[in-house]
Amino acid sequence: MLNTRLHQANIESTLVIQRNTMEYEKPITGEFTATAQLESTKDWPKFLRHFSRMGKARTTLISTLHYQQQRAGFFRGEFVALQK
Repeated sequence: MLNTRLHQANIESTLVIQRNTMEYEKPITGEFTATAQLESTKDWPKFLRHFSRMGKARTTLISTLHYQQQRAGFFRGEFVALQK
């Protein structure tokens, strides 16, 4: 998701996972879906401004895994974009 957003903003960068946690709540033994979003939608404009000024910026992404219409896992990751 972050790579796509950066590409849409015409920003070439390298993404690095600074830290992350993953909670597996139920077994997944087949096809599943994952949704991702920024932890706060207010962060994106701030992220872009910071990247423009400093050549790097940090944001947090959350993702939920669903299996058989039930939440099966949760991911939270802090990502840093570095200017190429």
